Amino acid sequence: MWDSTFGKDWAALLEKWDTMEAILIRENSLGKLQMSKKRPTVLKKWLDGARSFSDPLVISDVDEFGSAMVGWWNSLQPGWRQSTEGLPLPKYAGSFTCLCKGGQSGIVAVLFGLFWWRRNCNGSLEWSALVSDVSDMLNALLNATAPAKHRK
Repeated sequence: MWDSTFGKDWAALLEKWDTMEAILIRENSLGKLQMSKKRPTVLKKWLDGARSFSDPLVISDVDEFGSAMVGWWNSLQPGWRQSTEGLPLPKYAGSFTCLCKGGQSGIVAVLFGLFWWRRNCNGSLEWSALVSDVSDMLNALLNATAPAKHRK
């Protein structure tokens, strides 16, 4: 999923995800994101298939896919963070247990969606905002999983 043309925020998000995955693997805490009918259909088909980067996900309506990604991300959030439309509420101090899922059915599914969205749209403000929100959520997860002596 690394692509230098996606920018530094994307690279930072991938680094945070990689760190989180390592923690979850070490703690044997792999899992699945909750099922959601809001996951973009075309992404679901790709995720349920071979997940091959040589068989790229083709998005016919990028705006619709972007809106579906934001809606799906919002639906995955804990109730205290969900909003009625758009991105989740910018709150990061509560529990994100429902998103603390590693492995092939975990948070990487959202990153795959972001990757294919960016690949098909060459960037948008909505894509950047979602990358930022996922990154902030991963910061909260990493802070919550850090050893107590390192927390401040």
